[in-house]
Amino acid sequence: MSRKVVSREVDILTRAQSAISSLIAYRDAVDPDAEDAVVPQLHRDVTECISNLYDKRDFKVMNNAVHGGIREELVEVSFLSRALDDMIHGARKSKGLRALLNSGVRCHWVPPTPPKAVSIVVDAPSLTELRSSLPALQEAVFDKVIPNLERKLKAGELYPTNRNITHNSITAPATFDVQVSAHCEVALISHLASRNIPTTLYIASALPACYACHLLVESMEELQGCKTFQLGPYNGVIDCGWEFPSALPHADAVQKTMLQKLNDQLKEIIDRYQRPKKPYVEEEWGSLPARELWGSARGTRP
Repeated sequence: MSRKVVSREVDILTRAQSAISSLIAYRDAVDPDAEDAVVPQLHRDVTECISNLYDKRDFKVMNNAVHGGIREELVEVSFLSRALDDMIHGARKSKGLRALLNSGVRCHWVPPTPPKAVSIVVDAPSLTELRSSLPALQEAVFDKVIPNLERKLKAGELYPTNRNITHNSITAPATFDVQVSAHCEVALISHLASRNIPTTLYIASALPACYACHLLVESMEELQGCKTFQLGPYNGVIDCGWEFPSALPHADAVQKTMLQKLNDQLKEIIDRYQRPKKPYVEEEWGSLPARELWGSARGTRP
């Protein structure tokens, strides 16, 4: 191995060691003042390590150094760096978030909830219960639901939300086994919700928050009359393994509001889908005939 390669690997490992040491010091801080004192160093060390975390060769060097034992700590550093990256991008676009950052940044480590298995049976009684909870689905036809779900599951990793769902097509009625767990955003919201929070908290995350997480925050805002929590932009992910936080203050009211908002959004989507398509009216496109419009759009004349 050349001296240049050895020097680079030593540099990578030194950065990783500094980031992990700062992370441990932060987690071991005995009070908020002690946490605040180590944040600048943690930020510097994590920033120095970010580029190595995204490079497969560099990551392999770090992981091989201790026969894979470094992976767990580096995962935490990686998630923290991605969450900071999310916050930085958000601050560039939002003056409101830049104002929030003046109040400081704090990292809370909330133990993840272990996933649990839930069986969902798709039969007449369950569909009746579903329509009762979501009246917008009263007229919906479910004849193709099971074949469509089976086709989607067969696509495997093409749909990220498939990872928590299994289905045995032989059993009747159709049963889908889902691994559900509380998302990290939800666990943190549940952890902080009972506290007296004087201002909005922006929750940065390594991965974009899903539809249900956003719906939870919107429902809490509607009930409380103020925005206590704010998430990053929604990117269209709907996670079937999302679990409602039962320990949340006023959980029943929040869940009821979430169902109402979900029903309203479903109704809007269904109405839009069933709305008759507007026929083509030549006058609305000006005096040019459709054929000439088409030719002009291509830059040619017929």
